[in-house]
Amino acid sequence: MCIIMKSLCLILVLFITIYQHVEAIPITRLKRVSDQRLAELETLVALSKMSGKLVTVPLGFGKVDPKTIGRRRRSQSRLLDSLFNRSAEENAGELEYEEDYRYHK
Repeated sequence: MCIIMKSLCLILVLFITIYQHVEAIPITRLKRVSDQRLAELETLVALSKMSGKLVTVPLGFGKVDPKTIGRRRRSQSRLLDSLFNRSAEENAGELEYEEDYRYHK
């Protein structure tokens, strides 16, 4: 009886390991375009439509002077908070737009 049970268990284990069907990626998966790739393609289309036109846009749309602020690390959340507060105040109409705005520490 014990030998029969052991052999049945062994056959069951072999059957499970042999006939196990595993897919790493489902066949029915929908492939989508990532946001980064979509933005890249939109940029390429926009650049191809320009066809040699020269467009100059001030850095940071004239709101930030890169020479004044220098290079900052992203981890300095204090600087980001002050920028967000300034932007929120401008959006609320509490501040008037300054043409020659310089960001100060």
